[in-house]
Amino acid sequence: MQYQGGKEKIAKHIVAALTEYIPGHDRYLEPFMGGASIASRMAPLFPGAATLADFDPDLAALWLAARDGWEPPTVVTREDYAAAKADTYPSAYRAFVAYGCSFGGRKWSSYATNARGDDFAGAARRGVLKKARGLQGATILQADYRDGLGGTGLLRPALRRNSRIPRRGRMGRRGVLGNDDALDECGRDGCGLRVRRPRRLGDDLGGPEAGQSQRAR
Repeated sequence: MQYQGGKEKIAKHIVAALTEYIPGHDRYLEPFMGGASIASRMAPLFPGAATLADFDPDLAALWLAARDGWEPPTVVTREDYAAAKADTYPSAYRAFVAYGCSFGGRKWSSYATNARGDDFAGAARRGVLKKARGLQGATILQADYRDGLGGTGLLRPALRRNSRIPRRGRMGRRGVLGNDDALDECGRDGCGLRVRRPRRLGDDLGGPEAGQSQRAR
């Protein structure tokens, strides 16, 4: 499924980097699930011990339903798109249409179509079903990271140890995000946060091919 800012094309590099830190850890927490490109690959490495969340209630509903066997539609028309947008009640179907059938994977940007007649709904459906297989056994929540994954209290210790947080000025679903938001959340003193911006894609994600594409620009 298309998702603005999704990591599908570089997921294998991110997962390869993350797996180096698995030894000694028995729980996986992901507060920004989004398009589930990383979550669906990491959750199987922590059977029954992965907690995944997203603030968007539509997205949370989508991945929860997909995990439990819901299948997206094969066709979404312009009329279907407009009707889903008008219905503001969160649902798996609404998320599927809002992201998977929107131009560029941006929620409700505009109905996705092109001169080639590409099957956007079909591609999104295949993507959701593929990722759903990796979510089996995972706990999926609708939660704000600032609430510690829905009041579970799981996230704050992880934030204190090692977090990569939004740079100041980045736009989020709740407005402008920045480093100060997360720093205030976990406490400025003794937090131990690592805040860094990779200079090259390959530096942070492992693998020469990722870095080569960046350097070639």
